[in-house]
Amino acid sequence: MRETGQAVPELDKIVALSAIFNVTTDYMLKSSEIDDLSVKTGILEKQQHMIMAQEQRNQQVFRNIMYSLAIYLVFFALYFIGHFYFEIWNPSVIFSGFLIATAIVIFICVKR
Repeated sequence: MRETGQAVPELDKIVALSAIFNVTTDYMLKSSEIDDLSVKTGILEKQQHMIMAQEQRNQQVFRNIMYSLAIYLVFFALYFIGHFYFEIWNPSVIFSGFLIATAIVIFICVKR
């Protein structure tokens, strides 16, 4: 039983082609080791590219987290300086500073 899209070569045509190209019929009908190696090499290269892309994404996420952490630490440092040295204790000032820090974090993450 044949599946659609497959052809069964005739034996006399295979023998004639092997004589034309001066190769054995086994060479024509079997896949060679070089073909198998090239297929495996292609698969390995594709996997390597996927791993490299994933590693780059992980590094980018790590950088974004570090930038965000640094910005919020600067915000809290400014908050404590304002609170203890200048006695600024207005919730609207704190909230607006937090919103500015968040806007900076979003801008950096989107740009990168």
